Amino acid sequence: MARISVGAWILWVASLAAAYAVTGWLSTRLAISPGYATAIFPPAGIALVVLLTGGIRLWPGVWLGSFLLNTGIAFASPSGLTAGSATVAACIGLGAAIQTIAGTALVRRLSPKYRILDDVPTILRFLGVGGPLACVLSPLIGVGSLWMFGIVSTENLPFSLCTWWAGDTIGVIIVAPLLTSILSRRAAFWPRRFLSITLPSVVAMAIVIVLFYKVSAWEQERVVFQFHETAARMINGLQGHLKNYLQAVSSVRRFVAHEPQVTRPDFGVIARNLLAQYPCIQAIEWIPRVPFEGRAFREAEARQDGFTAFCFTEYDKEGRLVSAGRRAEYFPVFYVEPYKGNEIALGFDLASDLVRQQALKTARDGGHTTITAPITLVQEKEGRHGFIVLDPVYGIADNSDSLKARRRALIGYALGVFRMEAMVNTAINAFSTAGIFIEIGDVTPGEKRSALYCSSAETVNQSGDFTSVTRLDVANRTWEIRFTARPGYIVMHRSMRAWLVLVGCLLFVGFLQIYLFAMTGRADVAGRRNPESPAGR
Repeated sequence: MARISVGAWILWVASLAAAYAVTGWLSTRLAISPGYATAIFPPAGIALVVLLTGGIRLWPGVWLGSFLLNTGIAFASPSGLTAGSATVAACIGLGAAIQTIAGTALVRRLSPKYRILDDVPTILRFLGVGGPLACVLSPLIGVGSLWMFGIVSTENLPFSLCTWWAGDTIGVIIVAPLLTSILSRRAAFWPRRFLSITLPSVVAMAIVIVLFYKVSAWEQERVVFQFHETAARMINGLQGHLKNYLQAVSSVRRFVAHEPQVTRPDFGVIARNLLAQYPCIQAIEWIPRVPFEGRAFREAEARQDGFTAFCFTEYDKEGRLVSAGRRAEYFPVFYVEPYKGNEIALGFDLASDLVRQQALKTARDGGHTTITAPITLVQEKEGRHGFIVLDPVYGIADNSDSLKARRRALIGYALGVFRMEAMVNTAINAFSTAGIFIEIGDVTPGEKRSALYCSSAETVNQSGDFTSVTRLDVANRTWEIRFTARPGYIVMHRSMRAWLVLVGCLLFVGFLQIYLFAMTGRADVAGRRNPESPAGR
């Protein structure tokens, strides 16, 4: 382009920026999350041709168009346009400008006949250096900026880089040769060549778009199905483990009901056998019902068994473990297996704590297995949540099912102590939880929701296809189990199908363009040499 005025330069830059932003926005309909890398990016080809035609001095139009496009993408996102996203948009624009400048310089140097494109070597050099070679720059700078600002995860880097590169390359291969030929056309030969090239190219682009949409949709459906299938299998695994744990506590209840005067050694044998089968049970305990008049006898009995400092205990207002105060009856931890690691629990009166006391009453009056709301266990030093399973034991003389009879006949509770983290980890150990955030909460009706388990301290807020919520009735409680895919889940479970389609489309379009330009270029040359031939008319 000859020397132009400032006004004309501004018009060229503004027109390039507008064309870049508008065609770029249209191409983002094919974008892969988070909305920056797209499968076909015609602005890359438009920018290359404009700089080849008008000069490298028009590069600000590339930067401005890219900046406007990407600030628009950020503005439409849930987080909106921020200083960080504006900085990312500026960096992406810089990468696009650098790539276009480099592509322009390479094409002019290595393919000086780029305006004609009438022989295979010229076409190959033009498409090769302007497309695959130059188009590595914008992805490196653009995706690198997205990664630095946390918009693209480390796991997503390879796929985003490849998709960005393929999109720019296909954009150059499809758009640049056509625009270059249009801008440098010769009136006698161009109309016939234009029709021969444009129609197949448009059809090829349509095929690429349809294929990419289809493969992307299939991939998304496959990953969503895999996510929900994994969640369902983990739910089944957790239910199976819970059933076994409840049965373990029930077996202790049956044993004590058959042997009301069970001794510490006898209890130890059955408890250790169960712990060997179910290692994630933290403790199995016997909780006798002890009236105030029997407290001294029970404390003396435990001391005779070797626990010389044994007494009924409770927490005071300062959270210190002290001797239990006077009350009508006690429900102390009298036997506990294993003793090691649970020493502090021995003697603790469950009736001294409101949550445990309510669970005791619910189990007693209902005559069934009862689970407490999430609690911090007495023996827990790290503050993690757990729960207690209570199974009431009644005297064999009582054969009435009335509430009054159950309250009168209660002799104690078989009890299982569970650390939620250990139980869940054991239940889901056989499944791949990579990229899945797991949260379990107690949502029993009429009570305040309370947390039972989180797979990590970092919460994940997501809805839609990649969230699975299930409610389980566990004894007297209702648990809500939520599975949420982390941002990197799709990347971790994505196959190579979408990428293979992109590569295949790139090769298909590239070979098609080379063939079309070579054939029409040969006819063009023949027509110039022999104006009377059909190609020359």
